[in-house]
Amino acid sequence: MGSGLICASVLLLCSWLREGNSQNLIQNQKRKATLLINEVNADNPGDDTMEYLELYHVSGRRVALKGYHLVFYNGKGNMAYKVLDLDGVSTDDQGFLLVGSGNLIPRPAIILSKAIIQNGPDAIALYFGRSDLYINMPVDNKGLEDALVHKSNKRDKADELVRVLTPGTEPFLEDPSFRITDDESLERCQGMDSQRFFQVGAPTPGADNHCIPFSQLNASVVLINEVQLASSPGDAEFVELQGPPSVEVKDLVMVLMEGRTQKIYSVMEVKGETSPDGLLLLGSGLSKIPGGAAHFQNFTFLQHSSTPLLKAGTNAIALYSGSISHFVVGSSITSTPDLLDALVYTTVEQPDLELLDFLTPGKPLFYVSRQSQVDGASVSRCLCCSVSRDASTYALAKPTPLQFNDCPKMRFSQKVSFCFQVAGCHQNPQDEGTIQRILAQSLEKRCNCSFSPAYFKVNADNPGSREDTEYIELFYPGQASFSLENYWLVLYNGKNNLAYKVLNLTGYSTNERGYFLVGSGGVTPKPSLLLPENTIQNGVDAAALYHNPNPVYKNNMQVTVDGLVDAVVYRARGTENPDKLVALLTPGQNVLHENDSHSTEDESISRCLSLKPRDPKSFQVTEITPLRENSCMSFNLTLTKEVIHNSSAVINEVGLANDSFLYKFIELKGKPGDSLKKYTLHFFSGNHNRPYNSIHLQGKFGSEGLFVLRPGRASQSDKPNESGHQVTALFAKKPSSSPTPPQAWRIAVLKNLCLWILECAYGPLTVPSGFKIHSYKLTSSRH
Repeated sequence: MGSGLICASVLLLCSWLREGNSQNLIQNQKRKATLLINEVNADNPGDDTMEYLELYHVSGRRVALKGYHLVFYNGKGNMAYKVLDLDGVSTDDQGFLLVGSGNLIPRPAIILSKAIIQNGPDAIALYFGRSDLYINMPVDNKGLEDALVHKSNKRDKADELVRVLTPGTEPFLEDPSFRITDDESLERCQGMDSQRFFQVGAPTPGADNHCIPFSQLNASVVLINEVQLASSPGDAEFVELQGPPSVEVKDLVMVLMEGRTQKIYSVMEVKGETSPDGLLLLGSGLSKIPGGAAHFQNFTFLQHSSTPLLKAGTNAIALYSGSISHFVVGSSITSTPDLLDALVYTTVEQPDLELLDFLTPGKPLFYVSRQSQVDGASVSRCLCCSVSRDASTYALAKPTPLQFNDCPKMRFSQKVSFCFQVAGCHQNPQDEGTIQRILAQSLEKRCNCSFSPAYFKVNADNPGSREDTEYIELFYPGQASFSLENYWLVLYNGKNNLAYKVLNLTGYSTNERGYFLVGSGGVTPKPSLLLPENTIQNGVDAAALYHNPNPVYKNNMQVTVDGLVDAVVYRARGTENPDKLVALLTPGQNVLHENDSHSTEDESISRCLSLKPRDPKSFQVTEITPLRENSCMSFNLTLTKEVIHNSSAVINEVGLANDSFLYKFIELKGKPGDSLKKYTLHFFSGNHNRPYNSIHLQGKFGSEGLFVLRPGRASQSDKPNESGHQVTALFAKKPSSSPTPPQAWRIAVLKNLCLWILECAYGPLTVPSGFKIHSYKLTSSRH
């Protein structure tokens, strides 16, 4: 997407794909299932009063389940003992549907009587498109979407259920010995190879499965799971270890090392027993954390000190197997044969990197900002357990001592790489560690993000009477070929809110750059999906992109949000207000206007300002660029004398106020003696694409080519309504042109980098000392 690319693999920052290359346990399916059996708890300690079944829709959204049935099979006779019709039922806003006991929290959408779900050997099967399902029917796999064959006794067999429902897969054991003192469930997880599987885990009804791969841990392996640094003396600090559940920990040493000297400053012998969830806590001051000292049998106090034991600066926590006698305070470690795990962290902007060389070679360090310490955030492992000695497996989160870490939701996801674009930037790319550190300073508040194919460009109206070059362009941000299996493009008429065209995109894919074109035969290059001339109406109308495996979208249907991924409501002419289209497809937003006064040539509505779905503020009116990068307004911040000469005038310096004034001054630079009458200053705020104030300039540049504007005291009406970043732009007057903030404002000032790339945070980005923003930098005022 243009020049100036800064590329970095960003692992576990905040964004996870909701849909990736995944495979169902069911083999030989005609299509990938989108509704899955996600968790089953069939066997409770004592009476079965907390049993449940959880379904999950891979869209992660509310989806109606018309056409789906659940069938419960008895393994003794291979006959159905319970049939549930899911017609009229929907998943919740996160994609979950809970079926189970009325004692559960949260309360299930479908309540089952006590002990309905049999312990096994039995099976649960999910069907779609069947109306001939009944109690006592023999097991079959016609219309089968997903299935789980389960048991609670190792010796049990279910050969016929396996043969019909899950061939080649052994029944999954809900092992009651996994958590001796607590309940357990069978949870669906996804491996590093994208293959989905079930394993025994802690119950999580109506929420994401924890999916701790205990099979990768054994009695000799313990990892650093969570670290809480104290922001001041007396505050809580702890190190939490992760190992197998309910096992004795011995022959383990925790070593703390200082980055400045690379020497040991504290050593502790670790002994104890892990909790039923495999956790062992070492800490002090945990009473200040809600629930922090709830399980004292899995808790060891760190030594008391007037200063925090886990130091600020660049330091390391390392776990070794062996005897404490091998580690002496004040000495250096030259070899690491018994090293199990290590975390090298820093709280400063210019860290010492020597510890990385022998503790975590080739891996980044973890940056813990001062603000995150004040906010009480902890460093939490979010990828367990095959990876050790790698800071990229951690994320900042709220502290959860002796509980599962509060990590970003993975939802059967894969790690992704992000490519950062800075318009007009010719600086050398920063190394990956620097980029991650700068982003970490910005992302104080974690968020959940996702990538989906999104509308990139719409050209519904051609000049004159021609309507043979209209098109809709989709874009997949991965800049790779992406299958459009189960995606639907629906065009709505704004006069009656009915669908006038439904396009099934199954069988199509984006090109290798992520683009997909739907349009008329006159479009060049040729669209992948051709439409007759004048198909796409001029508006007020809408185009909506859906993802749904079921063919529920029909011509003349009412507008729906079922499976909605992205939408635009637009007009080329007319003033009608399509209230229903806006309310459902882009709630609270304005109608996009394909303004033909933008250019004498053809124009389109193009996505420019973000990849946020269903957000009209992300679009601009531009020239048409089918299957190419959108022609968004750009702004080069690397100013030279030649640029200044060609541009006639530039913003040279801005004095920021710290009282009721917005600005102390704004200094412009141009050709000495030139008039300023043709220029206007526009003031933008936040994420809005229209100015909240404008100043038409008068006067001339001085003998040195400078002009200083000293605004009077701004009234409340002149100020932006919300707090946040401010952007000032200088435009030459054009009678028919409405100013739009420069495309580069969100990246050039480095205050909305995450919004544009990750669609996560709207807060300002703190720029590290010594890191320049192209030709602009903060200076003391000389005025």
